[in-house]
Amino acid sequence: MSAPISREAAQQLSPVEALRRLALETLSECGEGYCLSLRGFLSRCGARIHPEIVRGIMADLRQDGLVAHCRGLMTEDGEMAGSGWGITPAGQAHLRALPRPVAPAMKEAAVAMKVAWDADLAHRDLVLAACFAGAAHEAALTSPLTADGAPTALLGAFLTALIDPMSADLDYLRADPASGEAARSDGPETTA
Repeated sequence: MSAPISREAAQQLSPVEALRRLALETLSECGEGYCLSLRGFLSRCGARIHPEIVRGIMADLRQDGLVAHCRGLMTEDGEMAGSGWGITPAGQAHLRALPRPVAPAMKEAAVAMKVAWDADLAHRDLVLAACFAGAAHEAALTSPLTADGAPTALLGAFLTALIDPMSADLDYLRADPASGEAARSDGPETTA
């Protein structure tokens, strides 16, 4: 994993450096040996980028040996998908060596959670949040519609449970979903 950098340092990246990083991160999520077509890349990267810019960035990364061009791609349905790109081992190594931006507020919150954990002040709250996170991750993994969103579901449930373990947003993760509403009606007691 790459070393964290400040938000200020991350904002100093040129647009080309930021796009190169986004391309490597997106391809890395697919894993080594897998390739994405232009359409697949654009749908996964989470940014609205003109296709010609993507092609230029990929050509640049390919020239540096960080990305490989792949031909004869097929969809999961067996349809032809044309060509695309995949990350190389050198690209993976380059991405790991890049500093990763960490928002100062997130870092401060993580430090505060660690201090509370070390002081034995928040074990119950953190363990409860971790239990909800694990349940959300498993629920997302077993759903064909959201399996790709499992890490997001895990983090979202963890943060929601840490803020308010009684949140209605967590009811689908409870052994008895109705118990959340009942507990909220009864008072501050928590039901996992």
